[in-house]
Amino acid sequence: MMHKILFVDMDTATLNAFSELLKAHPDKFEILTVGNAREVPNVVSGMKISMILIDLKMPDIDDLEFLGYMSKNYPKIPMIVMTAFGAPDIEEKIRSFGTCRYYEKPVDIDQLMEKILEELDTAVGGQIHGIGLSSFLQMSEMEKTTCKLKIRYEGETGFLYLHKGQLVDAQLGAREGMAAAMEIISWENTVIEIEKSGEKRKKSITMPLMNILMEGLRIKDEREALKKKSEKDTPKSAVAAKKKGDELELELETPDEPAKAPSPERQAPVAGERAALPPATEIQPEESGTVVVDAGRKRKRRRFRVAMIALLVTALILVATALTWKKLVQPRMMAQDYKTLLTEVGNQATLEEKELILQAYVDANPQSPYAPEIRTKIAEIRNLFQERDFEEAIAKVEKIPMNQDYKATASAAYRSYLDKYPKGAHATEISHRMDALNATLDDHEFEVLQGIPADRLEKRVSAYQAYLKEYPEGKHREEVSRLMKAAGQHSYELLKKQASECQQKREWEKCLQKIDSFLSTFPHHDRMKDIIGLQTELRSDQVMFALKSKAEKADMDYPGARAIYLDYLEANPNSPLTVRIQSEIDNLDKKIKEEKIWEEMQRYAQNRKIDIFERMARFGVYMGDKTSIRHRKEATKILKVLEKEKQEEIRRRKLKAEEKRKEESRQASLKKESARIQKEKDRISAELNKSGGRYTVNGDGTVTDTKTGLMWHILDSNAELRECLDYEEAKAYVKSLDTGGFQDWRLPNSNDLLVILNNQPYFPDSGVEWYWTSDSYWKGYHTVVKIVRQAKKNNWLREEIEMDKCGTVRAVRP
Repeated sequence: MMHKILFVDMDTATLNAFSELLKAHPDKFEILTVGNAREVPNVVSGMKISMILIDLKMPDIDDLEFLGYMSKNYPKIPMIVMTAFGAPDIEEKIRSFGTCRYYEKPVDIDQLMEKILEELDTAVGGQIHGIGLSSFLQMSEMEKTTCKLKIRYEGETGFLYLHKGQLVDAQLGAREGMAAAMEIISWENTVIEIEKSGEKRKKSITMPLMNILMEGLRIKDEREALKKKSEKDTPKSAVAAKKKGDELELELETPDEPAKAPSPERQAPVAGERAALPPATEIQPEESGTVVVDAGRKRKRRRFRVAMIALLVTALILVATALTWKKLVQPRMMAQDYKTLLTEVGNQATLEEKELILQAYVDANPQSPYAPEIRTKIAEIRNLFQERDFEEAIAKVEKIPMNQDYKATASAAYRSYLDKYPKGAHATEISHRMDALNATLDDHEFEVLQGIPADRLEKRVSAYQAYLKEYPEGKHREEVSRLMKAAGQHSYELLKKQASECQQKREWEKCLQKIDSFLSTFPHHDRMKDIIGLQTELRSDQVMFALKSKAEKADMDYPGARAIYLDYLEANPNSPLTVRIQSEIDNLDKKIKEEKIWEEMQRYAQNRKIDIFERMARFGVYMGDKTSIRHRKEATKILKVLEKEKQEEIRRRKLKAEEKRKEESRQASLKKESARIQKEKDRISAELNKSGGRYTVNGDGTVTDTKTGLMWHILDSNAELRECLDYEEAKAYVKSLDTGGFQDWRLPNSNDLLVILNNQPYFPDSGVEWYWTSDSYWKGYHTVVKIVRQAKKNNWLREEIEMDKCGTVRAVRP
């Protein structure tokens, strides 16, 4: 689920800090921003917002009303409110809103981020129905889920800890790690509950999940086999023992039961019975007491014998069951498991899968009688690994193309084998193959460069250089050096021929590149001095041509063209082109002089400070000079302009006296207004200097509030302009200000004004009724603006007003 978090009026640093932290969850969070709290209702009404973070600069009644509105109308959206200007009553009021969490700045961003994650409940949670534990763990591994699973089964509760899909730990009572995990996974029909992954667990389980599931299945099968065996064998033995015990008890205890008195109807004895003797006449009292005592002792001895016999039978049954399990059932189950294991191993496609299954069995059953045999099989598989990897390494190297990467790629293949089997059976052979790589490449490279066609000179030279660099001790080095020298002589002869063609066609760069290539390729060539001279000649012609072309583009900008030549000479004081360039500079100096005379005449003719009659006379002389031929057409036009100016001068002089009088009057008015403004500035400055250090008068028409750091215009618009302004005029007024050398003056918001007007020491009162603020918004079908109006002395309140009203501005920055 993607959570949208709305940041309101948040400073850039804090917003960037949150953005960096939320990058860890790119698929869970989307950041939205608005610059003003009044925009929030429009945003939340148009989309689903998960959380709002708002930075209150200086909380006031309007802010609290906004928070109350949001808490009432959007109770399901949590809000985190931060401020650096909180007070106890403000904090208490904010906390009273059920959806608000209050934080005083500066805020620990990391801790606040944890609270946001907890509030939005980004972890998984809930109870799983209709899916088995094994299937759920496999899905979690594919989806890389991090969570804590609570597993309940028949009164027991266990815990499984997942990190990015991997089972890292388990807990079942006092048991932890692998033992607890296998027992929990063997449970059936469990209830799975997913909890937040709040605790960090050390990874105590390293076995792959599939192996753990197989081991859990084995434990479950063993438990079911034991249960079936117990149900099959134990009840029969118990019933037989009970039946035999009951028979013995009946047989032994019947004589001990007291004889029942004969019924009144029974008069004569039955055949075989003794006739009843009257107690008083047949048996004496002494003899009767002896008979009773002997009968009681007999009954006790019989009961003891019965108990001992039952105990003996039970013990025999338990011993027989244990022996049956140990000698018969358990070996059969182990044999069956081993048989199943071999079948599963045989079905695997790779040696790695076979080894993994066998190793998992040995780890889980170290005491199994088949463990030694399985370990032997594991050793055999690992030997097969080594043989297979050796053959693959050889085959891989044989397929590597003989290029510049051959040695590195082949060495990497061999090194990979040695790293895996440093003492393996083939380690020595692999090391020998690595040592032979250089010789193999040496022969191959020499064979390649010999096959390069004779007409491909550059390619042959490049190949010779590459060989000499790559194989400084190569066995073909002497032969390649000889070929390199022959190629150098051939290159020199070809270069001389091409240089002449380059000069004719002005393709200097082409030949210069070839010369540079020659010099770098054959730095010790016998004709090196001739090549350098040819290079100097070509480069001089190229440079001179480029300088002339650049100078010609300057057209009549002779100083610019001259500067082109001078810049080159300054950068290249020892250039062989110095004489040629100086000739061009002298020619340009002559033209510059002529242009200077013309420019002076133009300035003279257009200088209205000089008498028009004098200018006309001098300009006429210039037109008679030969140097004026180049600009005669322009000079004629100027002369016509001067004639027209002469006629206008007559009229101008008539108006001059009247203009002088008006200017004197205007200057007097300006001086008076300037004195008034300075007096008002002095008055306010004097009052501000009594603020006890709260305000600092800067002396440039500005004053700084040391409490808020804001800089204010010392005069409001009414004191400076002596007129009121509507809202658009107010915005234009602050935009045009450059007082103090600052051009970022702005309209203050209502909080800015209330801080200096309602809090001591009060900003001096200029006598205006109300001030414009920057707080504007739509209301109904038109825009309204908040103003700050004086209700009474030193008590200013916010109000709403229409934009076309006429008011005053007190400018602030930044």
